[in-house]
Amino acid sequence: MTEHDEIQQDPDVNAVSAVIDSFRAAGRAGDLDAFMANFADDAVLMLDDRMGDANKDDIREYFEFLGDYYFDQKVSKDEIQICGDWAFARLTFDGYLHPKPETDGESDRVVSRHFMMFKRDNDIWKVIRDMWIFPNEQTDS
Repeated sequence: MTEHDEIQQDPDVNAVSAVIDSFRAAGRAGDLDAFMANFADDAVLMLDDRMGDANKDDIREYFEFLGDYYFDQKVSKDEIQICGDWAFARLTFDGYLHPKPETDGESDRVVSRHFMMFKRDNDIWKVIRDMWIFPNEQTDS
C-alpha cells in the first residue's frame, strides 16, 4: 500500500494505518509510553512458543528495552481490512534495532511479520491482538 493508495481509502483504513504509523514513530523515537498508547487495555501480544502470550502489562515489560534502543524500520502494509468496529492488518517490519548513543550495544537486523487486529472504541482504533513471527532467514542485505 503506497501513500497514494491511502489517500484513496476510506477514513477507517486511514485511521488504522495511522495507528501503525504511530507504532513505527514511537519505536523510532524509543518512546515506550507512546508505543503502549496504541494498545487497548485488554490487548494480547501473541508471540512464538518460546515466549507465549502477553497481556498489556507484559507487553510493556517486553518492550522496556526501548529505553536503550530505537527501531529504524520500514513497514509494508500488505493488507488492511475493516469489518465494522474491528479491523485487521498484515504487515512486515524490516530494519534495524540500534542502541541509543548513551548506551552500549550493537545494531541488530530485525524483520517481523505481523497479523494485527484492531478494535474501535469511542471512535479510537487500538490494537487488541498482535501475532507475529520472525522469518527464519534474516540477512544483512
